Amino acid sequence: MAFIKGAARRPPIMKRSVLGEGEVMLRRWPSVLCCLWLSVLVCVAPALAEQEVLEPRLLEQRLAEKAGKEFVVGTFSFVKEIAGPNRVALLVERALSEYGYKMRLEYMPGKRLMAQLNTGAIDADLIRAIDLSRGFENIVRVEEPINRVCGLIYRLAERSQLALNDAESPSKLGVYAGAPGVASTLLRKFLLVELVSFKSLEQGIKMLLHERIDFLVIPDVQAPALISGTEKPLSLASVFKFGDSYMHVHKRHDELAVRLAASIKLLKRRLPISSCTLETSPNFQAGW
Repeated sequence: MAFIKGAARRPPIMKRSVLGEGEVMLRRWPSVLCCLWLSVLVCVAPALAEQEVLEPRLLEQRLAEKAGKEFVVGTFSFVKEIAGPNRVALLVERALSEYGYKMRLEYMPGKRLMAQLNTGAIDADLIRAIDLSRGFENIVRVEEPINRVCGLIYRLAERSQLALNDAESPSKLGVYAGAPGVASTLLRKFLLVELVSFKSLEQGIKMLLHERIDFLVIPDVQAPALISGTEKPLSLASVFKFGDSYMHVHKRHDELAVRLAASIKLLKRRLPISSCTLETSPNFQAGW
């Protein structure tokens, strides 16, 4: 009986060992947590302090400078054919430079440009008369109008009898390919025309001269190039406004878009661009 009572009072050796290790771990755990928190603070505190001190604009510029990244902005291919400075591109370039970015302009057809921006292959679309953010989930509009695009519709002077809305003889209207905003605006304004696309101003001029189209639609900025590049006299059939145009960026730049809107608003006061004031003179010069 003495042996049995003694055995009952003595805890099993294995249980005592397991409980002892658990108690040791529980006692050490607060120290482990404390060390981890100290490590995190040492690594993160300087970065947090820098963000608190720097204003958002300076922080954006600092991050851009550290990355050394170009900001690729796409625009329509025909822009290369415009003589003189591209004032819209200059305005965007200055706005981006305020945040440490260096702009690189790339030229491409309109549809390809939209696809490239939506996939993130480029950073921005320079100017659009339609809101791309409504049709593409990865595109954000910079909410400050950057320009007002104006359209000019020309015909050969020898064919001045042609009318845009002729129910008996619908006209063929040449328009740049890959510009859905322009096409939809024209179809709303001129219900009886047939749209025919061209890829370059040179191609459009040839189509007009060979009467494959009756009218040629161009943005106001191309008027000088059209007049100087056409062998035959032209007459201006109509002028119209597309309304305000905007810059668009990929959604990874959504915070930058807010700051760009403020910068563009200020820069427009110092760098005047087209306000869609149209003239019919052969020497018409547009602001771009």
